Amino acid sequence: MFHFKGGPSDILKALAIVLAFSFAFIISDILALVFIAIILTSAFNPTVEYLESRRVPRTFSVLTILGVSISLMYLLINTLIPPLVSQTQTLINSIPQLLSNITLQFNLSQNTQNQLLAYSNIGLEEGIIGALNDNSDSLLRIGTGIFGSLIKIITVIVLTYYLLVEHGSIQEFFGNFFEGKSRDKFIYIWGRVEHKLGVWLRGQFTVMFIIGLTSYIGLSILGLPFALPLAIIAGLLEIIPIIGPAISVIPAVLIAASTLSPITILSVLILYFIIQQVENIYVVPKVMNQAVGLNPILIILAVMVGSRLGGPMGALLSVPISAVILIAFEEWKKYNTQKKQKNSAHQITKE
Repeated sequence: MFHFKGGPSDILKALAIVLAFSFAFIISDILALVFIAIILTSAFNPTVEYLESRRVPRTFSVLTILGVSISLMYLLINTLIPPLVSQTQTLINSIPQLLSNITLQFNLSQNTQNQLLAYSNIGLEEGIIGALNDNSDSLLRIGTGIFGSLIKIITVIVLTYYLLVEHGSIQEFFGNFFEGKSRDKFIYIWGRVEHKLGVWLRGQFTVMFIIGLTSYIGLSILGLPFALPLAIIAGLLEIIPIIGPAISVIPAVLIAASTLSPITILSVLILYFIIQQVENIYVVPKVMNQAVGLNPILIILAVMVGSRLGGPMGALLSVPISAVILIAFEEWKKYNTQKKQKNSAHQITKE
C-alpha cells in the first residue's frame, strides 16, 4: 500500500505546482506572446548594450533597433508581395491544368481524373462566394482574425520595447527574490537563457534566409514555374526543424510533376536533396547546434508535443522552450552533483 511521507507543507507545494501549471495552460496564448517578446529581447539586447557602451541612450538605442527592424521587414514584404501575389494568382488559375497534367503523369484512373478536375474547376472565386453564402458572418470572422493578429503583433512589439528598456531593472527585480550565491546563480542562469534564445533566433533567421535564397536560385536555374512562392515556403518551413524541410519538398514536386517531364521531377528532387544535405552537414551545425544543443529525436518529439498542446504556435516555440528546459535540467543536475560532493566530503571529515 502507498504511504505518503510528506507533511502538509509538501501537499500544499504539490497543489500549488498543479494549480500553477493549470493556470499557465489556461493563459497559454498570452504566455506565448510574452515568450516571443523575451526571445526578441534576447536577440536584440546585445546590440542595445553595445550601443549603450558607446554612450548612446538606451531608450534611443531600443527605438532605433526596433525601427530599423520594422522598416526592413516592411521593405522585405513590400519587395516580395507583388511578385508573390502575381505568381500565386497564376498558380491558382493554373490549378485545373496542373491537376490534369499530374493525373496524366501518374496514370490515374479516368474517374479519379474527373473528380480532381471537377473540384479544381470550381475555382477560387466560386469557392469564396460559396463560403460567404453558406456563412454570412465569414467576413466578420476574417476581419476579427486580422484585427486580432494585428493586436498580437503590436503587443509583442510593445512588450519587447519595455523588456529592452527596463532590462536591468527587471533582472534586478527577480534577482531580489534570492540572496548571496543563489542570486549570483540566478543571474548566471538568466544570462545563459538569454544567450541561447538570442543565438537561436538569429541562427533561425540566418538558416531561413540561406535556404530560401538557395531554393529560389536553384528552382530558377531549373526553370520551374512559381519559384518564388516555393522558395518562400521552403524558407518559412525551416522554422519547424527536421519536419518543415521535408514538407517543403511536396509542393515543389507537385509543380514539377505538372510539367510532364520526368527529368524536371528528378532535378527538383536532387536539388532539394542537395540543399538539405548542405543544410544538415554545414549550415545547421555551424549556425544552430550551438544555440539549441538538442538531439534530433528530442527536437522531433518537442515539435510533436508542442503542436499537440499549442497548435502551430506550440510547434514554432517548442525548440526554444526545450532549450530553456535543457538549461534548467543541466543546472539542476550540476546542483545535485555539487550537493553530493559536499555531503561526501562532510561524511569523510566526520569519520
